[in-house]
Amino acid sequence: MRELGSEVAILSEPYRAESSSDWVTDRTGKAALWLCGVSVPPMRDTRAVEGFVRANVGGTWIYSCYLAPSLSLTSFSRIMDELISDMRGRSNVVIGGDFNAWAEEWGSLYTNARGRTILEAIASLDIVLLNEGSQHTFNRAGAGSIIDLSFASSSLSRSTRWRIGEVFTASGHEAIMLTVGGPPCQSQPMTGARKAYRQDTFRTQTFASALEGLAVSELDSADVAANKLAARLEEACDQSMQQRKTFRKHHAPVYWWSEEIASLRRTCLRARRLVQRARGTANLSACNSSFKSAKKALKLAIRDSKRESYLKLCDELENNPWGRAYKTVVKRVSAGNMSPTDPAVLDGIVQVLFPEGRRHCIPDGRDKLGARYVRSRRRNYCLWQGT
Repeated sequence: MRELGSEVAILSEPYRAESSSDWVTDRTGKAALWLCGVSVPPMRDTRAVEGFVRANVGGTWIYSCYLAPSLSLTSFSRIMDELISDMRGRSNVVIGGDFNAWAEEWGSLYTNARGRTILEAIASLDIVLLNEGSQHTFNRAGAGSIIDLSFASSSLSRSTRWRIGEVFTASGHEAIMLTVGGPPCQSQPMTGARKAYRQDTFRTQTFASALEGLAVSELDSADVAANKLAARLEEACDQSMQQRKTFRKHHAPVYWWSEEIASLRRTCLRARRLVQRARGTANLSACNSSFKSAKKALKLAIRDSKRESYLKLCDELENNPWGRAYKTVVKRVSAGNMSPTDPAVLDGIVQVLFPEGRRHCIPDGRDKLGARYVRSRRRNYCLWQGT
């Protein structure tokens, strides 16, 4: 997603969904929306139900759907009815997801019951199917189908470009690229970096203390008063929350990335393109075999690199317990920046963890355990024994 400069990702069956304001999933966790861009407006008016999730991003209503093949036709129809009811009356709508439905309208060989349900449902709305051509969006074991669908309001369809991306996803599903309303915003020069905060680090008492005594003079104009209020709020946010780092153009690669994996990925992408161009020719079988070998080699290299990186992390933990392994665990449990700062609370924690006991001064010589204590000329070394 970062290589392509995408801003919003519509995901079906994500491997993992982060617990942040940039992510929202449906009740089953199988459909998700991810704000992966740098200068993307935040998600508003989100709603998560079984089968789909929606959010308003910059005035566009974006829906992510996943209707599992195991759903009965009754459950499938119920989810579609709820989806259509939620979209009714809305403009600037974009829908994408894995519907697991077949219909001749989007290139399938025949129309099944699910496909007829979708066609009947969208007929009552002013939305347009964006899928073009008959290229399969899902391929497995030499067989393919078109089950990943995209829709948009008729007002957006004229400025929306749909295509299947020439990228390797390590999945049976192809990556579908949607460009809505012209070129991406990231191609435009940015005047300044947007400041964002991590909401999980918000400290209420610090925020309230920073805004104590906030007052606006009646002599100030509306613009001056608004600027003073905005500056004071920004200062309070800086004190009570940590800023969220944004990934720029030159972001760090994932921990398991290597030059070998990059080379294998290029080889896999080239083999994949050759398979697509060889359809209907005598070279399809040979190209398909070459692509499978390249894909398997890439997956094995990634797996081995992840395992090796994990073992290195464990070895590093033995020598440096507060290093990268500690930071990784603390980040996962979201406990690194939630420690209290109130002196009274800290004093109570210290008293419980390190109770004050009787003080025993050890004279020169050896104790019962054979440890040698040396007396300084200016003071005696003392041993504190807890109760």
